[in-house]
Amino acid sequence: MFEIDVSFGRRDIMKRLSVPILLLILACPAQAGLYIWVNGQPPDSEIYVLPSETLVLSIVGDGLTPWFDGLMLVEGPASITGHTMVHTGSLSYYWDEGCPPGYICLDEPLIWLRECCFPRLTDLSSMEFANDLPSPPLTGLLVTDIIFHCEYPGDVTLWLLDGATGEPFDIVTIHQVADPPPPKLPDLFTHTVSDRFTPVQLSPSEMLSIRWLGSNNGTVCIPEDPWCFEQFGPANGPWVEAVFLSKNGILDNGDILLGTVTFAGSLSPGGSHEVETQFQIPADCPLGNYKVIVYIDYVPTEPAGCIQETNETNNWTLCQGTLSVIPRFATFYVDDDAPGDPGPNDPAVSDPLEDGSNEHPFDAIQEAIDTVIDRDTVVVLPGTYAEDINFLGKNIVITSTGPTNSAVVKATTIDGTVTFRGTEDPNCTLTGFNINGPIAGYDWEIDPAGENHTHATISHCILENICTGCGQLIYACDGTISHCLIANISYMCLRAPPVPQIVACHGLIENCTMANMHDGIELFPGGTCTLRNCIFYRSFWVILTSEATLNISYCDIYSPSGMALIIGAVNWGPGNISSDPCFVRVGTSGGDGDYHLKSQAGRWDADEGRWTIDEMTSPCIDAGDPTRPIGSEPFPNGGIINMGAYGGTEEASKSYFGKPPCETIIAGDVNGDCAVDLRDFWFIALHWMQDNSPG
Repeated sequence: MFEIDVSFGRRDIMKRLSVPILLLILACPAQAGLYIWVNGQPPDSEIYVLPSETLVLSIVGDGLTPWFDGLMLVEGPASITGHTMVHTGSLSYYWDEGCPPGYICLDEPLIWLRECCFPRLTDLSSMEFANDLPSPPLTGLLVTDIIFHCEYPGDVTLWLLDGATGEPFDIVTIHQVADPPPPKLPDLFTHTVSDRFTPVQLSPSEMLSIRWLGSNNGTVCIPEDPWCFEQFGPANGPWVEAVFLSKNGILDNGDILLGTVTFAGSLSPGGSHEVETQFQIPADCPLGNYKVIVYIDYVPTEPAGCIQETNETNNWTLCQGTLSVIPRFATFYVDDDAPGDPGPNDPAVSDPLEDGSNEHPFDAIQEAIDTVIDRDTVVVLPGTYAEDINFLGKNIVITSTGPTNSAVVKATTIDGTVTFRGTEDPNCTLTGFNINGPIAGYDWEIDPAGENHTHATISHCILENICTGCGQLIYACDGTISHCLIANISYMCLRAPPVPQIVACHGLIENCTMANMHDGIELFPGGTCTLRNCIFYRSFWVILTSEATLNISYCDIYSPSGMALIIGAVNWGPGNISSDPCFVRVGTSGGDGDYHLKSQAGRWDADEGRWTIDEMTSPCIDAGDPTRPIGSEPFPNGGIINMGAYGGTEEASKSYFGKPPCETIIAGDVNGDCAVDLRDFWFIALHWMQDNSPG
C-alpha cells in the first residue's frame, strides 16, 4: 500500500487516501462525464425547493469513461441520505457516511474540507464505479434514490468532483425558498424558415396563401453544457396573429394589414402550432414590391400584446421572399345563349363548366360582376339580359362587343336597373348597351341619403321608350356621360311638372342626343354640370338652384313648340345654336327613332348597314367644339367633331361642302373640302402638339 497525494486543481484540496496501486494506474481520465440528475431528469441550471419538499438525486454516466472515483459535496443548509446502487461492477461502491473497507480515511473530513475550500460544506458522499478489466463504459443510471433534505433557508450547491483531478463534473444549484417562485414568462417567436407564401405575384383583390409556425421559445440549451437548460413558462391564449405587407421590411405604421387569426390554445415551453390560411390583397393596395410580415401576439392598441413575455420585441418576422402586387387586366365573358348552355336565355340553368371564359361564359352580367376585381373587363355578347345589375363599387369595364356599332348596342339589352355604389372612379365604365331601366349613381340600400355619387364613365348607351315613375332616369352620376342616346322618355307621376329625368348629375355630359325627354335636367345645390356637343330636341327644361352651376357650349337646343325653358342662371359658352338637327327619324312612343344626322355627303343607315345620301345636311355636322378630337369620324369630316351621340364615332355623318365629296383624298386636306388652304392650316394650328395616344 502506498500513500498518495491527489491535487484538487484550483481548489488546492488535498485528499489523502490510501488506495491499492491498481486504482492509481486505472484512475478515471479528466474528460470523463458523470452528472447529477434531479427527480429523474437533467436539471435546469437553477432549482427552487420549498421547506417541506425533498428531492431524489441520481448519478448518471454519459458513456465516455469506464472508471470513476470521486465525491459528491453538499454546500449549504441541506443533507443527503440513503441510496440505491444500480451499477453492479465488482469494484463499485457508494458511501453516504464513513469510509469504505480497505481505505484509511481522514478524521473529521467535513471539518478539514470546510477549512480548506468549502466553508459551507454540510454533507458529502464518496463513490467508485468500476469493473474488472476490460471494463465497459459507464452509461446510464449508476446510483439513485439519494434523498435531498431541504433545511430552509438558504441556497445549496451540489458538486460532483473527479477524485483523480479534483475537477467538477457537474454543479447544481438549489434555491430553498419559503414561497413557490413565480413562473418565468414565455417568449413567443416565429421560425423564419417555416414561413411560406404563394404566389409571389398577385393583383389587388386576389388571394394570398400563407403558412407560418408560431412557437413558444420555452427551452434554450446553454451551448457549454448540453444538460443545462433555461426554462420558460407556458404561453396561454387567446392571442391574435397578424399578417402585414411592408414596403420597407420594418414593422411600422406604414404597413398594410391583410388579416388576423386567433389562437385560443396554450403552448408549453418549446411548443409550436402551424397556421395555414389565405388573405385577400386589398382592392386599393398600391402596386409594388412588399415584404410579408407575420406578427405573433398582435394587439393594435397594445404594443406588448395580450400576454407578458420575456422579450416583447421578437414577436414579428419577415417571411422569406418578396411579394409583388401587379395590375390585373383579366377579361370575362357573358352570353345568355352560349353553345354549351343547357338553358339558353335562362340564367337559372347554366353551363356546368361556366367560369367566365370565352368557351364557358357566364349567362348573367351580375355573375361576372360578382367574380371580377378592379381593372377587369366584362364583355357581354348580344342578347337580352333581364336582370338588375349592381357594380358593387368595383372599378371595372362592362362593355358590349361593339360599343360604337349602333346595331350591336341595340342588340345588347339590359332589361333592368343599373346601380352603382357611388364609390367608383372614372376607370369604372359602362359602354355599349341598350338599357331599359334607370341608372342610379348610388346604392340606396347602403347609402339611403345618396351622399356618394358615382364618378363612373357611361358611354355609347341607348335609353329609349322608357316610362319612369317620377323622373330620375339617370341620377347622381357625377362622372362623364358621353355618346348616349336618350329618347322618348315619359313619366307617370302625380307631381306637377317639370319632372326632370337627368337629376343631380354633376359632371360632364358630352356628345349626347336627348330627344323628347320629359322633362330635362335638374342640378342640386353646390353641383356643377357641363354640357358640350349635345343635341336637345323638344321639351327641354333645365332646373337650377341658386347654388348650382351649368355650363353649356356647342349645343343645339331646339324645340318646334318653343318649349325650351331654363329656370336659373346658366353660363352660356360659345357655339350654341337652336336649329332643327335633321334627324333621320324621330321616334314615337310606339317605335324607335333613328337619330343619325342627315347629310348630303353621306350618312350611316343603321337599318341597312350601309352609307346613304340625304337631300339635306344637318346644321349639327362640324358644329361641335373645334378643340375636341374628331375621334373615328369618317372622311370627309370637316376637321371638327359633330354634335350628338354619333359625333366622334365611325357612324358620324360626313361633312358637306356644297358639292360631291372628293374622289381623291389630297395630302394636307384636313377637312376634306378637296382643297389645301388656310382652313386646313387653322385646323393644324388648333391641334398643334396635342397627344391623344392611349395611356
